Amino acid sequence: MKESEFLMLAGKVSDGSASYAELSLYNAYLNFLQKNAVGKGAELREEEVSVLWARINAATEERPKPKSFRLFYKIAVAATILIISGLGFYFFNPNYILRPKEAPEQVSDIQPGGNKAMLTLADGHQVALTESSNRIITAGNGVKIHLNNGGELVYLPTEENNKGRSDYNKIETGIGGQYQVILPDGTKVWLNSSSSLRYPTVFNTAERIVELKGEGYFEVTKDKTKPFKVMTETQQVEVLGTKFNINAYPEESGIRTTLLQGSVNVGMPDKTAAYTLKPGEQAVQTGQQFKIVAVDTEEFISWKDGYFLFNDEPIHTAMRKLARWYDVQVVYEGDFKDIHFGGSVSKSNSLQKTLKVLQSTNKLKFKVEGRRIKIMR
Repeated sequence: MKESEFLMLAGKVSDGSASYAELSLYNAYLNFLQKNAVGKGAELREEEVSVLWARINAATEERPKPKSFRLFYKIAVAATILIISGLGFYFFNPNYILRPKEAPEQVSDIQPGGNKAMLTLADGHQVALTESSNRIITAGNGVKIHLNNGGELVYLPTEENNKGRSDYNKIETGIGGQYQVILPDGTKVWLNSSSSLRYPTVFNTAERIVELKGEGYFEVTKDKTKPFKVMTETQQVEVLGTKFNINAYPEESGIRTTLLQGSVNVGMPDKTAAYTLKPGEQAVQTGQQFKIVAVDTEEFISWKDGYFLFNDEPIHTAMRKLARWYDVQVVYEGDFKDIHFGGSVSKSNSLQKTLKVLQSTNKLKFKVEGRRIKIMR
């Protein structure tokens, strides 16, 4: 094992992220070095490997685990020992490694957001939605709503409901939340963090109209007799049946409507301007101006599929996405206009893991203080 590899392992032990197998390997390896004082450049001989195995097995017996875990543990350690015995390792003072000034800088292990939202019924009653919700609630006017496991809200059409008036419900995700809604007509909507959707419990008028704030991905059920409209503060999107994404966060530079399938008409709410999008196109609205561009649609819907996809993305845009998902504040020390990111990061990562990926570009450094991220050169 090289010094850099041991430093990495020591760092994981220090910040508490090491697995039980890594912790046991670290202790056995450290004890072996201290007692045998193998010289620099030496390789582990067969008998030395046996000694290391014995120490690891002893550590395992001190903390029994289920059979399946022990099997996985031994396989992982066996692979590690083969690497060590093949490459050789360096001997150095372990106390030096563990001195605070040499340990990797620790980052608060803030967990990612998840499936959670607040549903407001027509009578003002609020229902907290979580990933573990699994029940049916009955709202006014005969409306039945199924709260599924896994973060999905389903409106169940009933005969009584279809004959009655149409009330409005509203779902809000908030910072660090996301949720999926299946509307009464079967249309599926995914809501991103800090977003809301207001919609009727019955589509019994000539148009199906919903109101969006923030970001939502739509898979609209076809109905040629009832156009589907998404209204944002400054934009109207009209479809018959299609798949598209709308990013309408007020803090972003403009509203971006991205089409994956079918066709949509995009324009101002007063219909003074209208543009028809084709699959793979995006309408960017800034003020009253529209620009139609060709895009990689995956970049703009990755959030609903469980990851962040950065395609030469400005740091400020990328960090706003992370701030909404991890519920953190971002501050900058210096000018970062020239910094862009590329690649993908899983949304299930803790903040610590995500920042390590971004920091590996060697373009900047992060310092986490509570729920505040400071970005430095």
